[in-house]
Amino acid sequence: MIIAVAGCVAQAEGEEILRRAPFVDIVLGPQTYHRLPEMVAQATRAAQKNGNGAAVLDTEFPLEPKFDHLPEARADGASAFLSVQEGCDKFCTFCVVPYTRGAEYSRPAAAVLDEARRLVDQGVVEITLLGQNVNAWHGDGGCGFGALIRDLAGIPGLERIRYTTSHPRDMDDDLIAAHAEVDKLMPFLHLPVQSGSDRILDAMNRRHDRATYLRLVEKLKAARPDLALSSDFIVGFPGETEADFADTLALVRQVGFVNTYSFKYSARPGTPAAAMPNQVEEAVKEARLAEPAGAAVGADPAVQRALGGPGDDGTAGPSRPPSRPAGGTLALHAGGARGQCRRYVRPRGPGAHRRRASQFPGRRAGAAREDMRLSAPGPQTTLLREFQDNALLQVLFGPHNVNLERVERALGVALNARGNTVSVSGSPDSSAEAGQVLDALYDLARRQGHLETADIDAAIRMTHHTPEAGDDLVLRTRKRHIAPRTPTQASYLSALQTSPLVFGLGPAGTGKTYLAVAKAVSMMLKGEVDRLILSRPAVEAGERLGFLPGDLKEKVDPYLRPLYDALYDMLPGDQVVKKLAAGEIEVAPLAFMRGRTLANSFIILDEAQNTTSVQMKMFLTRMGEGSRMVITGDLSQVDLPPGQRSGLRDALDILDGMEGVSFINFTDRDVVRHDLVTRIVRAYDRAEREKKAAQDGGGRP
Repeated sequence: MIIAVAGCVAQAEGEEILRRAPFVDIVLGPQTYHRLPEMVAQATRAAQKNGNGAAVLDTEFPLEPKFDHLPEARADGASAFLSVQEGCDKFCTFCVVPYTRGAEYSRPAAAVLDEARRLVDQGVVEITLLGQNVNAWHGDGGCGFGALIRDLAGIPGLERIRYTTSHPRDMDDDLIAAHAEVDKLMPFLHLPVQSGSDRILDAMNRRHDRATYLRLVEKLKAARPDLALSSDFIVGFPGETEADFADTLALVRQVGFVNTYSFKYSARPGTPAAAMPNQVEEAVKEARLAEPAGAAVGADPAVQRALGGPGDDGTAGPSRPPSRPAGGTLALHAGGARGQCRRYVRPRGPGAHRRRASQFPGRRAGAAREDMRLSAPGPQTTLLREFQDNALLQVLFGPHNVNLERVERALGVALNARGNTVSVSGSPDSSAEAGQVLDALYDLARRQGHLETADIDAAIRMTHHTPEAGDDLVLRTRKRHIAPRTPTQASYLSALQTSPLVFGLGPAGTGKTYLAVAKAVSMMLKGEVDRLILSRPAVEAGERLGFLPGDLKEKVDPYLRPLYDALYDMLPGDQVVKKLAAGEIEVAPLAFMRGRTLANSFIILDEAQNTTSVQMKMFLTRMGEGSRMVITGDLSQVDLPPGQRSGLRDALDILDGMEGVSFINFTDRDVVRHDLVTRIVRAYDRAEREKKAAQDGGGRP
C-alpha cells in the first residue's frame, strides 16, 4: 500500500508532514498532480529496493502548465466542471492560496473551448467554469472572461453556463454585459464579499470597500434583473467587533442574497492574519456563524418572483421531491437521468420571471440532489461544518452516507461532504439545526466509537433542547455512556439529579425505566448510594405465585426480566452476578418491600400503574435517609381487576405540588424503539380518544 498526502496543506507543510508521519510515501502539491503516476512508480521502486522505501516530496511549481498533462475530461451526466484558471494574486491576509497555488494562470482559450466541445459531445448540456479566481481569466490579445463566455455560448448543444468563484475586483464591465447579453449564462452569481465592514475589509486586504461592492451589485442587477446572488462571509476575523459584524448583517439585508456561506475564521499558518492581535474567541465566532443566514430574509422581490412565478408551460412550477422541503435557492449542480436536464427559459418582458417545470422521463423518484431547478420561494443559506478526525467521519457519515441522508430527510436540508467539511444548505433555521445535529453526532462518535440509527434520530429530536449551564446529562456506566435522546428524557434526567422522588409517566419505549436504572448504576459506581433496588408488581399472577413451577426465584424472575436486561446492558455480567449475591443489587416483586426501611439506596418501582392504593402507599413509605426513589408507569396499560383504582393514579392526585416530588410526562414523541412502535402508540391513543368521545356523547364505541 502507498500512502499519499496531497493538496494545499501538503504544499505548505510537506516537510513537516514527512517528519511527523514517516509512514507517508508521497507528498505532493496541487501543481504537481499530473506527475502522480511518476511519483507512484518512484515510491514503488524505492520500496522494492530497500524494503521501506524513501518518501517522495514534490511541492514545486513546475514550469510546464499542469493542465497540458492531465487526462482528458470525461463526462458523468448532464453537468460538468471545467477548470479554466488557477492561482491568485490578491493576497488576502487570511488566505493561503497564493502561497500554495501560486500566481494566477489562465488556460488558453483554445484549450478551454476544445475541452468544452468534447464534453458536449459526451452529452453535457451545462458547464461550470472553475478557478480560484475564475473571473481573473484572461486570454491572448487582452480578451477577458466575458469574451470567453460568449465563445462558449456559441458551442452547439451547450445550453447553460455557470462559473465560480469570483472576486469583486475582477468583475469588469464586459463580464457584466455578458450577463445581460448571453442567454446561456445562468442568472446566478456567487460573489464573495467576506465582510460588510470597511475596517475589516481593509484588514483582509480585499482591495474593495463596502460601497464599491454595492455599486457592483447595482450594475449587475441593472444588466440582469432576475440575477440571484450568493456570497461568502468570514465571521470572527481578528479584531472584528460587534459593530463590524452588524455592518456585515446590514449588507446581507441590503443586497438580498438568496444564499449565504458562513465560515468561522481559522488561522492558516504563514498568513498575515494568523499573527494579527485581537483574535476573536471561539464562542463568539460560533454565535455569529448562522446570523448572516438569518439576515438573508430580505431577498430581492424580483428573485422571489423568479423563484415562485408560474412556469412557461402553464404549470405552477416544478414539483419538489418528498425528501426536500420548499425553499428558495438556485441549485448549483444538475443531473437527472444520465444526460438529461431541465431547461431554463430566460424571462421575457417585464416581470415575466419563469422557468420550465416539465421533467424529462426516466428521472429517479426522490433524487433531490439531481433536481436542477429554481425551487419555491424562501430564504436559504449554506453553513459549513469542519471536522478534524477523518477516521470519525466514516462513523459520522455511515455506510454510503446513510446517516447524512437520514438527517436530510428529517430536517429538509441538503448535506454535501467534501474531505473533512460538510456543507449544510437549507432554510436558516433548518441549517442551524442540522449543524447542531452533526456536531452532536460527531461528539457522540468520538465518545462511543459508533453510531446507530437511534442515535441519529435522538440527535435530531434534541435540536430544540437547550441544556442549562453546567448540566451534564450523560450517564456513565461500566459498559456504555448513556445520553438523553429526546428533550423529555433530558428533563427526566435533570429531575433525577435534583429530586428525591420522581414519577416517570408515559407509553412503553420512552426510556423511563432504562434511564432510571442507568442513573441508579451511575450513582452506585460513584459511591453516592450503597444499594440498587428494582421492583415490579407481579400483577400477571396476582402476586399469588404458588401455582407456578420452580422455586421462588424461578417463579418471580420472568416478571422482572426487563429490569435484569437493563442491568446487563450497563454492567459486565460477572459484576451483576457478584452484586446480586452481595445484596448490592436487589431485584424483587413489590410484595417483598413490606416492613422495610431502605436507606442510602436507589429504589425503582416499574409498572406502577398495576399497584393498588395500599401497595403504592406502602412503597412510598419505604424511603429512608439518603435514598432516591423513581416510580414509572403507563396509566393507559392498567392490568388491575375491573373497578380497582390504580395506586399510581391516586399518588399523582395526592402528591401533586409537593416539594421534592417531580412528575415527568412522556408522549409518543419520546418513543425510542422502532419507528413502527411510535405509530402503534399513536394509533391506540387515537382509538382510545375516539372511544371515550363516543361514550361521553352517549353514542356507541
